[in-house]
Amino acid sequence: MPSVSVLRAFPRSLIATLCIMAGVLISLPFWQHFGTLSSHLASGNWEITSDNEAVEKQLALKYGADRTGIAVHRVASSGLLLPVTEDSRAATIDQVAHLSVAEQPALRFIGIPLQVSYDQLLRTLEQISANAPETLPKGTAGLLKAARQEYEGVREDQGLDFAPFPVTTTPDFDVEGDWGRKAVTLEQNGRCTGSVSQLSGAETVPADIRTFPRALEVELERPWLSNPLLDAASRLPMPAVRRFFAGQGPTDGALRLIPQAIWVLETDALSASVDGDAKTKITSWVKDNACCRVTCLERSFTVEPGTVRWKDKTVFGVLTSPKQQLFAIVSKRRGN
Repeated sequence: MPSVSVLRAFPRSLIATLCIMAGVLISLPFWQHFGTLSSHLASGNWEITSDNEAVEKQLALKYGADRTGIAVHRVASSGLLLPVTEDSRAATIDQVAHLSVAEQPALRFIGIPLQVSYDQLLRTLEQISANAPETLPKGTAGLLKAARQEYEGVREDQGLDFAPFPVTTTPDFDVEGDWGRKAVTLEQNGRCTGSVSQLSGAETVPADIRTFPRALEVELERPWLSNPLLDAASRLPMPAVRRFFAGQGPTDGALRLIPQAIWVLETDALSASVDGDAKTKITSWVKDNACCRVTCLERSFTVEPGTVRWKDKTVFGVLTSPKQQLFAIVSKRRGN
């Protein structure tokens, strides 16, 4: 380390200059990062966020007020393989609709088939109705009789041409493209300054590109299961009945949480705002079946031609790469 006498030999102006140079050299990585960040923000390129935030907000809007009567379980963190692409969704619907859910924060199905647990409940209620009808509220006997007829009618129809205890959905899961057509576009989840080009060819046009997740609520319908009877039974005080709706105990009630809907993430939508004669070019590409490739943040996507539409100088469309993911299962909760 230089002595005090040596330091005094240097002019003060030179010492100040050396200090400034050292500070610049030490902080050079910071200023390089700051320059890169400033350039990135000025270009309009922002990282695309996850779809989860927009879907979670939609779920909260619909079910947030009903905290006791509804349970929402996210599928992604469960480790369960539940595909909903068109070639596999029938099997997934069949699995989800024929099992109940355990009363736990994480998604876990109860292994007993729903139709078996429901038949056991019907038998229990029929025994009570035969031995102590006065203990049942008015109207329960009528609900029970109708429920048994519906259940047995479906069971008698089972055969090679009929699925056991069939399930339908709204929208229909077995109508090609129906889910995609009825998906709802949610809030913007990403934006960048990119380009739109022909599928083949070098011509491109600059565009302000925004992406939007799309989601769909699919309701499960079981013609062999009576919701009015389940609602009435869940309020009965008899221990023999209450066990079907028990929760957070050694054993979960097999009819406490019954899936009533699923939420599916569909392929993202996007918009591209353009200037000048870009609209004319893109329109001609659509007519020539050459539309379109979108490049954003060094990644390229293609747009489904049949979904392209305009509003002023903004083109809207849906990506061709299918993304169908089961996001959440919504169950009706019965019992205390």
